Amino acid sequence: MADDIVAADDRVSVRRMSNDDREYALMARWLNEPHVREWWDPDQSDATVETVRSTYGPYTDLGAEGVTAFIEDEGRPVGFVQFYPWSSEDEYCTKVGITVEPTAWAFDVFIGEADALGTGVGTRALDLVCRHLTDEQGASAVV
Repeated sequence: MADDIVAADDRVSVRRMSNDDREYALMARWLNEPHVREWWDPDQSDATVETVRSTYGPYTDLGAEGVTAFIEDEGRPVGFVQFYPWSSEDEYCTKVGITVEPTAWAFDVFIGEADALGTGVGTRALDLVCRHLTDEQGASAVV
Protein backbone atom coordinates (compact mmCIF):
# COMPACT_ATOMS: atom_id res chain seq x y z
CA MET A 1 0.00 0.00 0.00
CA ALA A 2 1.39 3.44 -0.91
CA ASP A 3 2.57 5.58 2.01
CA ASP A 4 -0.26 8.06 1.57
CA ILE A 5 -3.00 5.39 1.48
CA VAL A 6 -4.27 4.70 4.99
CA ALA A 7 -6.74 1.99 3.98
CA ALA A 8 -8.43 0.77 0.81
CA ASP A 9 -10.73 -1.84 -0.63
CA ASP A 10 -11.46 -2.64 -4.27
CA ARG A 11 -13.28 0.67 -4.83
CA VAL A 12 -12.74 3.13 -1.98
CA SER A 13 -9.51 4.45 -0.55
CA VAL A 14 -8.71 6.72 2.36
CA ARG A 15 -5.68 8.78 1.35
CA ARG A 16 -3.76 11.22 3.52
CA MET A 17 -4.38 14.81 2.55
CA SER A 18 -1.32 16.45 0.99
CA ASN A 19 0.18 19.78 1.97
CA ASP A 20 -0.82 21.17 -1.43
CA ASP A 21 -2.85 24.24 -2.37
CA ARG A 22 -4.88 22.23 -4.91
CA GLU A 23 -6.05 19.94 -2.14
CA TYR A 24 -6.75 22.89 0.16
CA ALA A 25 -8.79 24.49 -2.64
CA LEU A 26 -10.83 21.31 -3.09
CA MET A 27 -11.43 21.11 0.65
CA ALA A 28 -12.48 24.80 0.73
CA ARG A 29 -14.94 24.18 -2.10
CA TRP A 30 -16.44 21.23 -0.24
CA LEU A 31 -16.68 23.14 3.04
CA ASN A 32 -18.66 25.85 1.24
CA GLU A 33 -21.13 23.40 -0.33
CA PRO A 34 -24.58 23.81 1.29
CA HIS A 35 -24.96 20.08 2.06
CA VAL A 36 -21.62 20.11 3.94
CA ARG A 37 -21.85 23.54 5.51
CA GLU A 38 -25.18 22.71 7.13
CA TRP A 39 -23.41 20.20 9.41
CA TRP A 40 -19.72 21.20 9.41
CA ASP A 41 -19.03 24.49 11.20
CA PRO A 42 -22.12 26.26 9.84
CA ASP A 43 -21.36 29.46 11.77
CA GLN A 44 -17.90 29.91 10.28
CA SER A 45 -17.23 32.33 7.43
CA ASP A 46 -16.60 30.90 3.97
CA ALA A 47 -13.62 28.58 3.77
CA THR A 48 -10.62 29.68 1.72
CA VAL A 49 -7.36 28.01 0.76
CA GLU A 50 -5.70 29.97 3.56
CA THR A 51 -8.20 28.96 6.26
CA VAL A 52 -8.08 25.32 5.19
CA ARG A 53 -4.27 25.36 5.14
CA SER A 54 -4.10 26.82 8.66
CA THR A 55 -6.75 24.48 10.08
CA TYR A 56 -5.90 21.18 8.37
CA GLY A 57 -2.35 21.67 7.07
CA PRO A 58 -0.64 20.73 10.34
CA TYR A 59 -2.26 17.29 10.13
CA THR A 60 -0.73 16.51 6.74
CA ASP A 61 2.59 15.88 8.51
CA LEU A 62 3.26 12.15 8.94
CA GLY A 63 4.25 12.86 12.56
CA ALA A 64 0.95 14.52 13.46
CA GLU A 65 -1.16 12.83 16.12
CA GLY A 66 -4.30 13.06 13.99
CA VAL A 67 -4.84 12.32 10.31
CA THR A 68 -6.67 14.34 7.68
CA ALA A 69 -7.58 12.28 4.64
CA PHE A 70 -9.55 12.34 1.42
CA ILE A 71 -12.06 9.65 0.63
CA GLU A 72 -11.59 8.52 -2.96
CA ASP A 73 -14.06 6.56 -5.04
CA GLU A 74 -12.12 4.72 -7.75
CA GLY A 75 -9.38 7.36 -7.48
CA ARG A 76 -11.69 10.39 -7.50
CA PRO A 77 -11.66 12.51 -4.32
CA VAL A 78 -15.26 12.74 -3.09
CA GLY A 79 -15.04 13.40 0.64
CA PHE A 80 -13.04 14.01 3.76
CA VAL A 81 -12.36 12.18 7.02
CA GLN A 82 -10.21 13.14 9.96
CA PHE A 83 -9.39 10.87 12.87
CA TYR A 84 -7.46 11.40 16.05
CA PRO A 85 -6.99 9.87 19.49
CA TRP A 86 -9.48 11.19 22.03
CA SER A 87 -6.54 11.55 24.41
CA SER A 88 -5.46 14.57 22.35
CA GLU A 89 -8.79 16.23 23.18
CA ASP A 90 -8.67 16.15 27.00
CA GLU A 91 -9.55 19.84 27.31
CA TYR A 92 -12.59 19.46 25.02
CA CYS A 93 -13.76 16.31 26.84
CA THR A 94 -13.57 18.12 30.17
CA LYS A 95 -15.39 21.15 28.77
CA VAL A 96 -18.34 19.11 27.46
CA GLY A 97 -18.30 16.62 30.32
CA ILE A 98 -17.57 13.37 28.54
CA THR A 99 -15.27 10.55 29.52
CA VAL A 100 -13.72 8.19 26.98
CA GLU A 101 -11.31 5.28 27.23
CA PRO A 102 -7.66 6.33 26.93
CA THR A 103 -7.22 4.32 23.72
CA ALA A 104 -10.43 5.49 22.02
CA TRP A 105 -10.26 7.38 18.72
CA ALA A 106 -12.64 9.91 17.18
CA PHE A 107 -13.50 10.69 13.57
CA ASP A 108 -15.34 13.36 11.61
CA VAL A 109 -16.47 12.80 8.05
CA PHE A 110 -18.34 14.35 5.15
CA ILE A 111 -18.98 13.63 1.49
CA GLY A 112 -18.13 16.78 -0.45
CA GLU A 113 -19.25 15.81 -3.94
CA ALA A 114 -23.04 15.93 -4.08
CA ASP A 115 -23.20 13.23 -6.76
CA ALA A 116 -21.40 10.82 -4.38
CA LEU A 117 -24.07 11.15 -1.67
CA GLY A 118 -26.06 7.95 -1.16
CA THR A 119 -23.62 5.77 -3.11
CA GLY A 120 -22.25 3.93 -0.07
CA VAL A 121 -18.78 5.46 -0.37
CA GLY A 122 -19.00 7.05 3.08
CA THR A 123 -20.06 3.80 4.73
CA ARG A 124 -17.21 1.94 3.04
CA ALA A 125 -14.70 4.62 4.03
CA LEU A 126 -15.78 4.56 7.67
CA ASP A 127 -15.54 0.78 7.73
CA LEU A 128 -11.98 1.07 6.39
CA VAL A 129 -11.06 3.76 8.94
CA CYS A 130 -12.55 1.83 11.88
CA ARG A 131 -10.72 -1.36 10.88
CA HIS A 132 -7.48 0.60 10.46
CA LEU A 133 -7.85 2.22 13.88
CA THR A 134 -8.64 -1.01 15.72
CA ASP A 135 -6.19 -3.25 13.83
CA GLU A 136 -3.28 -0.85 13.26
CA GLN A 137 -3.62 1.75 16.03
CA GLY A 138 -5.01 -0.43 18.82
CA ALA A 139 -8.15 1.66 19.27
CA SER A 140 -10.44 0.27 21.96
CA ALA A 141 -13.35 2.22 20.48
CA VAL A 142 -14.04 4.57 17.59
CA VAL A 143 -16.51 7.35 18.33
